[in-house]
Amino acid sequence: MIRFWISVIPFIMIIRPESIKKVLNNSEQTKKPSVYFLFLNYLGKGLLTSQGETYKLHQKILQNFFTVPKMKMYNKTFLEHAEYLIEESKKKDKQQRNDKISLIEYLIDAKQNYPNFNNNDILDEVSTFMLAGLESVSTATTLGLFLLANHPEWQENCFEELKQIFEDCSTLTSVDSFKKMKYLEMCIKETLRLYPTVVTICRRLCKDTEIDGQTLPVGTHVLISPYITHRIPDYYPDPESFKPERFDVNNSKKLDPHAYIPFSIGNRKCIGNKFTMLEMKAIFSTIIRNFILEPVENKHKINVKFRLTLRAKGGVWIKFRPREPMTDFYTNM
Repeated sequence: MIRFWISVIPFIMIIRPESIKKVLNNSEQTKKPSVYFLFLNYLGKGLLTSQGETYKLHQKILQNFFTVPKMKMYNKTFLEHAEYLIEESKKKDKQQRNDKISLIEYLIDAKQNYPNFNNNDILDEVSTFMLAGLESVSTATTLGLFLLANHPEWQENCFEELKQIFEDCSTLTSVDSFKKMKYLEMCIKETLRLYPTVVTICRRLCKDTEIDGQTLPVGTHVLISPYITHRIPDYYPDPESFKPERFDVNNSKKLDPHAYIPFSIGNRKCIGNKFTMLEMKAIFSTIIRNFILEPVENKHKINVKFRLTLRAKGGVWIKFRPREPMTDFYTNM
């Protein structure tokens, strides 16, 4: 444990997974400290900042938006928008809706069924998802592409895997297609280990809690840093190195789930974690199939800066070299 002060408020930072489990996996330890009130002007009372009954109501409503059946409806959309990054000249019918609805439309519909869920609540959640769903994904995707550019052996593993998957055009937009992207998933998970976009997780203890042999009294402010926890050598040997094999099937089974928390864990775990993984797989797979990513000389380092989310100071540099064209799978759709 590390003790420190932020202004006049004492904080305890916990790092070890066994300590994190006692806080994040305890249904009674869901209160967030007063420092989250600083974000109310930006995010309102969305999932990130709300507590108590407000949080439970919003979680119940939004959880239904991220079910597997709904995510299946967006598989083709993920691929279409990722492809748009590659070929803006291809004009596709973006107005075709079928039974898909946007998050805003979903929340507006939900308002009819939940009288305590109003327009301000919709605005708060949209603001929250703009931060958590847009900026965090874009940062993680950028850093992941940078890491693949600097580790060509893993980029080639992903490319060969994608060639096999994309040979069968009939499966491109199914959930099974994304599940087959094992190498890509390992690379994404390792990216999120090295550079978790969530900088800190805070809780205010609701009861006396024993951690590391010491009893922390009710009301104690506890700080958790995924960035630090993800670098504990006991769980991640050579922690600063990019080693996606840490997340192969065998190694993942041995890993304490509380040692890997890019989406937090427990009752307040990010409800969009699976959605995010599908989205990132769609973007990564489209770019890797169309370009060879190469490093830029003297631009091999990521300089991290910490704000509300983790960012790369000064950005990152990647060279995109077009690949030989693969099968144009959209012609068969």
